[in-house]
Amino acid sequence: MRPVVFTLILSSLLSSLVAAPPTANAAPPPPKVPPYGLPALARADFNRLAVKAGLPLFWRTDTENPNVLDTFELAFVGDAKPKRFVGKDGALTRDFEKVYRQLVELRRREAVERELAQGRPALVETDLTQLTPEEQKVVASLMKAKVQIDALHQIQTGAATLAKKVARDDLASQSMFLRNQGPGCVGPLTQDDPFCSAVPDFADPVIAVWPADQTLDAAFCAKVAAEPNGKELIAPFSVVKVNKKGGYQAVPYHKAFAAPMKALAGTLEATAKLVKSPDEAPFKAYLLAAANGFRTDDWEAADEAWSKMSAENSRWYLRVGPDETYWEPCQVKAGFHMSFARIDRESLEWKRKLSALRTDLENQLAALIGPPYVARAVSFELPEFIAIIANAGDSRSPFGATIGQSLPNFGKVAAESRGRTVAMANLYTDADSRADVAAKDRLLWGDATLESASDDPALDQLGTVLHEATHNLGPYGSTKVDGKSPQEVFGGQVDAILEELKSQTGALFFLATLRNKGLITADEVKKGWVGAMSWAFGHVSRGMVDGEGNPQTYSQLSAIQVGEFMRAGAMRWVDGTGPDAGRFELDFDKFEAAVTVLMKTVGLIKASGDVAGAKALIERNVSADGLAFIKSELVRERLLRFPKASFVYGFKGL
Repeated sequence: MRPVVFTLILSSLLSSLVAAPPTANAAPPPPKVPPYGLPALARADFNRLAVKAGLPLFWRTDTENPNVLDTFELAFVGDAKPKRFVGKDGALTRDFEKVYRQLVELRRREAVERELAQGRPALVETDLTQLTPEEQKVVASLMKAKVQIDALHQIQTGAATLAKKVARDDLASQSMFLRNQGPGCVGPLTQDDPFCSAVPDFADPVIAVWPADQTLDAAFCAKVAAEPNGKELIAPFSVVKVNKKGGYQAVPYHKAFAAPMKALAGTLEATAKLVKSPDEAPFKAYLLAAANGFRTDDWEAADEAWSKMSAENSRWYLRVGPDETYWEPCQVKAGFHMSFARIDRESLEWKRKLSALRTDLENQLAALIGPPYVARAVSFELPEFIAIIANAGDSRSPFGATIGQSLPNFGKVAAESRGRTVAMANLYTDADSRADVAAKDRLLWGDATLESASDDPALDQLGTVLHEATHNLGPYGSTKVDGKSPQEVFGGQVDAILEELKSQTGALFFLATLRNKGLITADEVKKGWVGAMSWAFGHVSRGMVDGEGNPQTYSQLSAIQVGEFMRAGAMRWVDGTGPDAGRFELDFDKFEAAVTVLMKTVGLIKASGDVAGAKALIERNVSADGLAFIKSELVRERLLRFPKASFVYGFKGL
């Protein structure tokens, strides 16, 4: 919950109130005082907004009780009638409460506008005229599933219960609630603003996968995991409830969310009936298996059917169900989502080349990490390039979008490395996005490094491919340490940071491998490194924690990379003169060695279950001193001048 500052009741009034049993002559309850259970207005905002609202009020000083509006500090201007706002007893009247609430609402709407302004609409458009009639019907049916997935995920997050609180005539708040899938603000300039909410009473969603009366912090997450039935409680496909004995019990998703999950199952089954082409038999089989997953939580059977789909036997890419865990504070419960796309068949040749290297990449990483890690047989599918048609639920972000993904995260298919990996080929390829990349690079990099900057989406996509491939290499989600999973060893939050740090560092590390095998040039490696570090600075600019104080996984891994590379001398800050003085430079002669050291470090931490090492690595780079070392505030100021792409999905020929 957001902190709310309550004003002090005048001492003379307090002294007159005496506790007594209720009688006809009992003293009346103390009067309501600002901020009336709302976020407290600062003096400057009160005065500014009073002018905006045409109110004859002025908050004169704020010296006795800072950030508290005391009655004696209130001045009246123009033709104000003081008795309207201050009663004979010296207390603020109901009329004053009304105007105070009016000012708070003005401040809230300003914050909503500021939140929206941090996004730049970016269109992802599918040309339906290029599809067959059967395919058009499939798309239309899955758009129904898209709406249902959004609704189901908002039940998970608790946002669904607040939707009716958004005023119908407040178009900005309606738009923000729709884009953010809830009332909260997520933009880096507004996520900590207590006034930034789409609902006038500033209510916070109650996350439905945990007991409603619990404070969802690291201590609670650790407590649940340590319960006798802890493994069951932190299992990804269940809701945790308080049982009659005061302990905790796990309730499967398909029981906790029975009605919306059954409705989704029906839509997927109806979609399967529309698939008549024999060539799409694997796609049809997955639709039916996923439908059964929504009825029974048998996600392993759905994963088996999904793993049998590929770019070779279907033109569709669909993933629908619960997968990623980053959305909730403990980062162990899977969020419902849908990603629907067309396979980019032109990428198949590149996939074949990389598939031949899987064992080499695993052996190289195992040799680097060393004991206790031992290379294992890997058979995962290398990334398929896909063109997104629509994202929904946990896959539909207010800002940006996932550009690569390896799934599933749990179960037999994941343990046996038989999952699928995809790179989204049609995101950030529009002219506006590429222009932003170039402009940001000019604010980040010195002239020497800028020579290796590139706006070629193909290099970004290669980095995505290597990131997703590394998820399946080395110690990963199913690797046990003393019989414990990574989530049990490190906790969900730290494990998420380590796994993504491993994969993003792998994207840098294996670029050199591809160069050594003659698949890319040395110049392309440099360009890939610069692009990856520009990506990292982008996440650094968005802050290390979200508005609720939970770690932002990609931001923290990015800070770790930048900090470690700067300490190794592979990246440095160079002072300058004039506007926006100073830039970063990469030392390409030292960069490969620095990447190798970090790759070994994070791989060994994961393989050995080194909790202390993990926390030290994070603390060294994410602490205030660590962030100051990488000039995070300067990076933030420069990069947040650019609104973030906010993807909208449309159709041509609908």
